[in-house]
Amino acid sequence: MKTTAYLALWAALSLPIACDYNEKFDGFVEGPQPIDIKKLDYTLTPADYKAVAENKHNLALAREAGEEAELKAVVKTLRFTEKITAARYLPAFLHERWFTADDGSAIHVTYDQKIATGGDAFNVDFEELEDKTVAPAVIAGWTVSTTAGTAHWESRFRNGNNYLQVSAYKQPGVSQTYAVTPAIAVEDGMHLSFDALYGNYKEEGGRLSLFLLEGETDFSATDVSTITWTKDLSKNVSIEKPAGTYGTFKQSAHIDLSPYKGKKVHLAFRYDGDGSKSATTTIQLDNVLVSNKVVTESSVKDQFVRVEGRWNYDPSSVVLLYPTKNPTTVAYFQAGVDWVKENIDAPLGVEAGKGYVSSYGNNEYYSGLSAHYGNVDLRPAKARDQYAKGFEGLDDAAVSALLERHLQETLAGALAKLHPDVVPVKGIDVIYTLRFGVYVGTSLAPEQLTHEIKFKCVDKGKFEYVPDSYRAL
Repeated sequence: MKTTAYLALWAALSLPIACDYNEKFDGFVEGPQPIDIKKLDYTLTPADYKAVAENKHNLALAREAGEEAELKAVVKTLRFTEKITAARYLPAFLHERWFTADDGSAIHVTYDQKIATGGDAFNVDFEELEDKTVAPAVIAGWTVSTTAGTAHWESRFRNGNNYLQVSAYKQPGVSQTYAVTPAIAVEDGMHLSFDALYGNYKEEGGRLSLFLLEGETDFSATDVSTITWTKDLSKNVSIEKPAGTYGTFKQSAHIDLSPYKGKKVHLAFRYDGDGSKSATTTIQLDNVLVSNKVVTESSVKDQFVRVEGRWNYDPSSVVLLYPTKNPTTVAYFQAGVDWVKENIDAPLGVEAGKGYVSSYGNNEYYSGLSAHYGNVDLRPAKARDQYAKGFEGLDDAAVSALLERHLQETLAGALAKLHPDVVPVKGIDVIYTLRFGVYVGTSLAPEQLTHEIKFKCVDKGKFEYVPDSYRAL
């Protein structure tokens, strides 16, 4: 009884005291407060890629987008792709991995990716053909025509693969046969490639020639033997000699088609053999591709931040442009110099080297970027020496101020040139912060960064200066 009474008395006394105690602190906020603000650098492990691929939320995303197979493949490839992007599929993993993290947390995640850009104008793997030998081959849109002898390009099927095959074996004399593609529209940056192999290789012959014909031709009304081909591309074809009876399919050509950009072309695969002279080598052909698709593999570090209880991809970046001739600084400042040449000097109509851009072409005095020295030169006298007309009537202070204002244009132009694929992200300000060294006549140390400026991505490949962000560090 005595103990109970004392406890009741203590509780009664402590309640009002506790209330008064908290109210003595300015800024006191009721409710749970952030206690787990994470700032981490993390590199994904093979187990993490597996976790990404098997995350329930990600599986639902993939089903909705029709990307289930691509997501599943991440377990083996340990790579994100242009479809299975880190921006889309990492947040759920981060939520599961760091579930205690509070808003304001940020994790720099390093991961591997394999990205394909561009597209195909023509891609034929012959898998639509019948799973049996058909001679001559019947391929939608193609013309298969024998102009000498009776050998044909045949469609074949073996080990689950459809392909074309031809040989002069058992032919009594000369054999010549063509397989001609339909017209292909060539776009910028496109190349031709195909896979081929030799079987029963003979030094005497049985060889593949490759030709190109500009324009669109109706081969149903044209004798292939009468064609004058625009270009003989045979010298660009190299088929590996087999170690045994048959080789293996390998890429046997990679030919730049940029001279034909904007045109339509036919490609002709011609086989020449002679059974009477043992020129009977078998040739197999597969995977004919005209494409400007580029596949790049890289290790990437991206930032993810936690906002309102959710992890979000934040592609903002800080670029350190040290005042030396390092590749990063040179790339950014040269892009800025080129922007001035194209957008300022060219409209002025000045002779090369007589405007803001120097005769060397690696520095400019519209804003002072120097790819040669790796710094920003804000000296008024040097600016006037290069292009006095641009600074008429201005004292030194006004010239320096004008150069600084022009930095907003030139560096925005440099970003557009170097990052044409950067796009705004809903709910996030995509900010590029550039830090660099400003030269005013006093030598800069190699690691000395004196100023910074910020730009916001407002459209694909378009950046705008963030007001009042240019400042001394």
